[in-house]
Amino acid sequence: APGQSVTADQIRLALADDLGKEPTVKAVDTENTFNIVTDYLIDSDAEDAPEKVMDKLHSGLAEFLGGVSVEEFRNPDASGVAHVPTFSKVGPTVADDLRDSAWEAVIFGLLAIFLYILIRFSRWQYSLGAVIATTHDALVVVSLFSLLYGFLPFPMEVDQAFIAAILTIIGYSVNDTVIVYDRIREYFGLYPDKEKNEVINMAINSTMSRTVITGITTLFAVFILWVFGSGSIKGFAFALVIGVIVGTYSSIFIASPVMSDLSKADIRITQKGSGKTDKKDRKSFNRTKATEKA
Repeated sequence: APGQSVTADQIRLALADDLGKEPTVKAVDTENTFNIVTDYLIDSDAEDAPEKVMDKLHSGLAEFLGGVSVEEFRNPDASGVAHVPTFSKVGPTVADDLRDSAWEAVIFGLLAIFLYILIRFSRWQYSLGAVIATTHDALVVVSLFSLLYGFLPFPMEVDQAFIAAILTIIGYSVNDTVIVYDRIREYFGLYPDKEKNEVINMAINSTMSRTVITGITTLFAVFILWVFGSGSIKGFAFALVIGVIVGTYSSIFIASPVMSDLSKADIRITQKGSGKTDKKDRKSFNRTKATEKA
């Protein structure tokens, strides 16, 4: 109705009974303008399926329309009354394109991560450990979304926002993994005489507080977004909450152990371009030992 302010949550709840379940409702920049996505009659081949969907929208939103007729509601050129300016049906072909694009984006992202870690550390074991850890993070988020779909009181659609959340989680996890890897490489230069697993454990322990504090800080921000955000963004925020949790522990308990298991028992710092730094670190370490003995 003119002058009446409506929220996305009100529209979603009002349409739940008529459409069979809550649709995805997102507010547009213009006031009282919303984008409504529903799978009602999505598999129907009937020619009048769009009209039936429109009738359901009209009846479900009757309390907000102020007596607007179905004809006015359907008219995209109507003015001064609530109406539907655009209406489109997304068929299986478009859905398949979205799915294929999502897979391509994730696979390309993982490949880019593999190459980046390989160039940075000059060992494929580091790259594979990072890729396995980030793949684990993405699979956990997708699995929980599939298992909890329909049980949680907010939309959990696999759309472009969800794909963006997956790529954000992958980036967060890789950043955390690189920090742990950097400390492992540094400690291999500082402690060349210690066993491989002992050096890796020392490096992980030295970064543990930083990893946990960063994870808790990030989790606090996305948790607030999940709790107080609108219904259209809750699914995205929920994916980030899960991703931050699994991304934090995967850097320590998946990426590093995989790298260690794939490496030889006598692994040492042999990366290209790091020889001068390694010698400098070892000299510094030897000077420290000599000072302690003195």
